[in-house]
Amino acid sequence: MDPRRPGYNPDYAAKRKPSRSPPGGVTTKMQRTGNGSDAADAPTSGRPAPPALMTVAPMPADSLVDMLMAFGNQCSKVASTHVIQNQAQMALDRANAEYRKMSEHFQTFPQIREQKTAAKNKAEKSLKAATTDLDQHREAQKQLATSIATLVAKAQPAVGAASAADLQHVEQKCNAIEKKLDDSNNSFSAADRQRIEIKFKDLEQQVGHLNNVIKDHQSFEGQIKDLTLRYTQLDKDLKATHNSSAADKQCVKDKCKDLEQQVAILTMHTQLDKDLKATHNSSAADKQCIKDKCKDLEQQVGHLNNVIKDHQSLEGQIKDLTRRYTQLEKDLKAVDSRLSSLQDHVAGDSGDSLQAKLLALTVQTSQIKTTSNMNETTNTCSSQTIEARFQHERDLARDENEKRDQAIAQYVEDGIKGVKEDREAVLQQITAMSQARAQDVAQVNALRNDILADMSTIKNRLVTMESKTEDYESVKSTVGDHVQEISKLKGEISTKADKEFVAGAMQNEDYESVKSTVGNHAQEISKLKGEVSNKADKEFVASAMQKVTREQHAVQPSSGPPTPGMVLPGSSNGSMPPQTNGIHPQGSLNPSGQPRVGSFSNPSSFDAEKRITELQQQTDILSYVTQRLQTQYNNLTTESVCQAMLDQLGEVWPHAKNWEGWINELKARQAEFDRQKEEMQGQVAKLALDAGMALEAAKEARNFSAATTRITSEAESRSEQQAKACQTIRQELDGVSKRLSELESQGRKELLELSGRVSTIVTEIGKVKGTFEAWEENRG
Repeated sequence: MDPRRPGYNPDYAAKRKPSRSPPGGVTTKMQRTGNGSDAADAPTSGRPAPPALMTVAPMPADSLVDMLMAFGNQCSKVASTHVIQNQAQMALDRANAEYRKMSEHFQTFPQIREQKTAAKNKAEKSLKAATTDLDQHREAQKQLATSIATLVAKAQPAVGAASAADLQHVEQKCNAIEKKLDDSNNSFSAADRQRIEIKFKDLEQQVGHLNNVIKDHQSFEGQIKDLTLRYTQLDKDLKATHNSSAADKQCVKDKCKDLEQQVAILTMHTQLDKDLKATHNSSAADKQCIKDKCKDLEQQVGHLNNVIKDHQSLEGQIKDLTRRYTQLEKDLKAVDSRLSSLQDHVAGDSGDSLQAKLLALTVQTSQIKTTSNMNETTNTCSSQTIEARFQHERDLARDENEKRDQAIAQYVEDGIKGVKEDREAVLQQITAMSQARAQDVAQVNALRNDILADMSTIKNRLVTMESKTEDYESVKSTVGDHVQEISKLKGEISTKADKEFVAGAMQNEDYESVKSTVGNHAQEISKLKGEVSNKADKEFVASAMQKVTREQHAVQPSSGPPTPGMVLPGSSNGSMPPQTNGIHPQGSLNPSGQPRVGSFSNPSSFDAEKRITELQQQTDILSYVTQRLQTQYNNLTTESVCQAMLDQLGEVWPHAKNWEGWINELKARQAEFDRQKEEMQGQVAKLALDAGMALEAAKEARNFSAATTRITSEAESRSEQQAKACQTIRQELDGVSKRLSELESQGRKELLELSGRVSTIVTEIGKVKGTFEAWEENRG
């Protein structure tokens, strides 16, 4: 047996050994294929030793039934080994494909090269081992077929030469065995094989279609992700642009405020010049107004200093204005001091001194005008500088926006490349899953083929049992005919009440006729014994005859010839002490078959009553045999016999005990397929939900700028197309689910039929077991 098989039994393999030679001393080359029990523990299967007058070749230790059972077991081994070889070939093909696919990465990753090479070598070794096992099983199958043919060829008839009908029957059996040998590698018919191939093709098409559907869903999911990323990035860009534009507007407003303040300062300087021009005619109130204006100007300059601190680009200008303001303040203080001195000395000063002071004041006024003109020039230059800087900042912002757009485009391209790589990885995973699913389907089909082969073997055995039952019916009818003839003869003899009439008739004319009649009956009984002994497949009849033979030898005396009137109890096979016609013992006959001198040579000493008694005893023996055969036939279908046959079948072929495990495994595989179907339906529902969310996102994206309108319109059109594709895919998946439901219901029907057939077989075998136990009790 193959140790890799699930039902491998090491105890059974250890018990297998060559059988012993038969009692006659004739050796045989055949080996025992049964349970390996010793002949001393249980009686050897086959016919018992034939009587002394029958010339039959010695029967080998193995019966034809055991050899045929071993042949059937070998056929199942060949089929299972062939399945293992196919699986090893598929594994080798996958290893070669992965080796070729990853060969371009071997230089970069040496570990991958080692792994793929090891996997390839392992697959090659597995295929080689499976091929070797298959060749060995086929060779053993051929040897068994040769042994069966040799056994059939060596079979010799029990009485006389073989007739033309017997030769024709043997030839038909040989042709049937050759036909079984031709069909040994095909556990089912060509129609079943074609139907299974069609189912395989349908399943492959469905798997391919599902792979295409998954690819479409994945591409649609990638497009939705790209659209979501683009939408998010565009939203960020719009917000950033809005924030930058707000910042630019605030900057422009601040610069406008600065310009307004500078214009106000220039206006104040102009007003100060006008006030200085009128100082020579001004009064004390005017001077106080000028001082107030100077204080206001000082406050405004302080505020301008605070504003200029916020704008570092105007620090230099603020410093210049501060210095000029300080100079003007000094000038104003000087003017005030001179005015006060003028007020103090106006009464005592002369006109010449007043004129001189007026000239000095005029000079100072001209200096103030010059300073104010310089301030106007400086303010004009500062406004131009601010405008130039504003233009420069705007150009920088524009360049930065362009760079940012380029970076966004590059980021989107990188994201698309990453999505493509992820899609390739997912496709590889889907391919691996489809390959694993194909392996699971192949394993399920292999298990199904094994179950079909087992059921075919059981069916063949049932047909064989039916044929044996027919043979038993024919033997029974033959025995009944002989019983009727003997009963008729007994009735005819019993009517002869007159002993003298019977003795005289037998002495004169009826002696030879009675002798010939008894001789014919003896020959018919011997022929019947030969026919029964030739039935090697009827083990219960052979065992009964063997038991009667042992009882006969136990009852016979150890020395001296038996008496004519000796009664043999329990002789179920019609076997009598060695005599020619049931009257004369073997020692009273000469070599020519005539009575010797001194033993019934005188016709007057012939005792008709003893002969009638012997005939009655033979009739009783045949009636007893018929009754026992009828009882055995009635008890043939009991449950105990069927159970015993199941136990014997389990000892010869251990896989017969694993049919319930195979059915449970098939149910587990069916549950796994249901779970995968539910997962696939959940994925489809999730993809449909993602598609709906993508449509909503596309609708919301329409409310953005003109640049996003084109992108959202394209995304919407693609989303609608993908939605239609999703609807089509959903319909296709519904069809696939319906198909899977049909296949599931069909598998369950087949499982129920198989369970019914198995229960029927178990019932029949139980009946046979009961019959066998009843027969054993009768024997005991």
